[in-house]
Amino acid sequence: MKKKKILALVLARKNSTRLKNKNILSLRNKPLVSWTFDFLKIKKIRQNFVDIFVSTDSIKIKNISKKYKFLSPWLRPKKISGKYSSSETSALHALRWYEKNIQKVDGLFLFQPTSPFRDVKKVITAINLYTKNNKQVVSVCANNKKKFKKNQINGSLYLTPIEILKKRKTFNFRGYQKIKIYNDKENLDIDTIDDFNEAKKMLS
Repeated sequence: MKKKKILALVLARKNSTRLKNKNILSLRNKPLVSWTFDFLKIKKIRQNFVDIFVSTDSIKIKNISKKYKFLSPWLRPKKISGKYSSSETSALHALRWYEKNIQKVDGLFLFQPTSPFRDVKKVITAINLYTKNNKQVVSVCANNKKKFKKNQINGSLYLTPIEILKKRKTFNFRGYQKIKIYNDKENLDIDTIDDFNEAKKMLS
């Protein structure tokens, strides 16, 4: 299989509606966003990406990303950092800058800090599926859980070909390939204080 140029993108804004400053809340003595950053530093993961790009409107998160030597060239504009701004809009904004200033890429892998627990093998499986079929790959909950129904998108993994993202402006256009997630930790999506407390419980 021909190796694809894939950009890893972390979207991490400073404000959130239901859980204030959730991306920098301390989870086992480190900011929530650092759980995703640490995962992306794992050699088996990092080697699959041409770059790790962090799009944020937070100076704190931007400074954290610099410590990891990730690319965070600016603060995201306010107009695409509000509660009604979509992930797709922010992703396309980052992608336009990257392709204009660095290089063209084939795919974009979105990593949301609100899904702090991921499995290396599943991420590599997603990359292999995308490389083979050139389709969007999205993680779903395998069974009914507290928050998600069976086969509902859980927010953990989104990998999309650039042409689909630009044309459809979505990470989950119909016909995407599913990565089924069975593990409770991997299905966790932190949006509320209850979700955050659940994450702390899982680590205790």
